[in-house]
Amino acid sequence: NPGFPDLMKSLHIDGPPFIPDIPAARDSRWDTDRILARQELMKDNYPQDAEGNVFLRGVSFVPGDILLVNLIDESDGLFTNFTAEANYSYHSALYLEIEYEGKFFPVIYEAYEKGARIVPLITFVQPSYTGFIEILRWKNQDSVNRSVLSQAVLAYLELPHCFNLTLNDEVQGKSNYITCTTTFTRIIEKAGLPVPVHLSEISDPVLKNMESLKLFGKPFLTPTDFLYFAELKPTGIIDNGQFPLILAASLINNEYNMWLSHYSLNPTADPDYRFYLRAARAIIEGRGALLLKLFGYTEETFPYGTPETLAFILRLEEELEISVSIMRRYIESFPEIYISQESFSLQSSLANEALMVKVRDAMKRMETHFNM
Repeated sequence: NPGFPDLMKSLHIDGPPFIPDIPAARDSRWDTDRILARQELMKDNYPQDAEGNVFLRGVSFVPGDILLVNLIDESDGLFTNFTAEANYSYHSALYLEIEYEGKFFPVIYEAYEKGARIVPLITFVQPSYTGFIEILRWKNQDSVNRSVLSQAVLAYLELPHCFNLTLNDEVQGKSNYITCTTTFTRIIEKAGLPVPVHLSEISDPVLKNMESLKLFGKPFLTPTDFLYFAELKPTGIIDNGQFPLILAASLINNEYNMWLSHYSLNPTADPDYRFYLRAARAIIEGRGALLLKLFGYTEETFPYGTPETLAFILRLEEELEISVSIMRRYIESFPEIYISQESFSLQSSLANEALMVKVRDAMKRMETHFNM
């Protein structure tokens, strides 16, 4: 396409002239104070539509919008592996405009590895951060109190949070234990907005495997559940052209979900799991101050869960990163996998036996998690 270079150039100049470099899902030096100190990140530096809403990448952003997201992170999809049905997206977040010293800052409020944070909107829409974003908007915009959203997020950011690995609704009721969905559902509840009642189910075989890890899951709220919520409507998408990564992650996560449903877990056969298990026990029992510092956590931000859960999630995260990376490189080397078809669907890829052989080859190391 002759116009493609101009299009890509416009993606980088549309919006604030400065883009903070923040890795998806990972820690960074860009805390709340540092973001709000940068005048370039104010709303005045974003293009706006006729109604005064930020208009970026051909999409308007309205405070209260809920975003369904695929992150640029090979382990994206880690927790949705446990649901009975495949998830539409692996991450979700909230758009709002932080009011600070009389100025407004367009930001995304989300969970990440060490709790909750805000990320400048201009960073969040970059191809280095997100692969695909779908924006869901409240049908009744009159019910969205923008000021309350801002105040609630600023108040929550003052508190330490830790990622909840248990997928246990009873624990999720505690304000400092969060997931990507509970991070912002508490905010919208504070603003008087409803939350979805449809929860993702966990199949009995997967539930049995989870119980063996003392990971006592129940039906829980996932990003995909927001698609069933009648109070919201789809209003736009941003596609950052990261299809090989998204397809690789979908193939690997779907296959791993199948394994969880058909084989019994036995992670103790993995020496790295046993190492993490000892480390997690030491930290939880208060004997791992050095390890805690090594992992970059405090006692208040260290993920919540049993030693077995912590060790398993750490190993699954590492193995997903490796397997998805291998599969991504393969897909990038053979784009005919998807561009030669008149139409594309994940189901057609899952039915491609030659492609699935490559998937299982990429996941070879993960077989040690199971009795296969």
